Amino acid sequence: MEKYYYELHTHTSESSGCAGVCAADSYRMLKDAGARGMVVTDHFQFWPGEEIYDSEHWRGKVDYLLKGYRALREAAADDPDFTVLLGFGY
Repeated sequence: MEKYYYELHTHTSESSGCAGVCAADSYRMLKDAGARGMVVTDHFQFWPGEEIYDSEHWRGKVDYLLKGYRALREAAADDPDFTVLLGFGY
């Protein structure tokens, strides 16, 4: 039976303040370690005083959340053997 290594909880410095590694470097490090894919689970953070469902700023918040995921997809775009998935945790 073939085994696959996936990183299931990755934060990127593009979107999560707790991360110290950008999406492209995360991809390269995990690929070099033999991973076949990863799940980007950046934090969906808000600024003090903002409401989560404030429609005026909603698109900007979602775009900010997805910066790391989109950067990782771009970094791995030419690698058909590496899967990038979007996870979500509040």
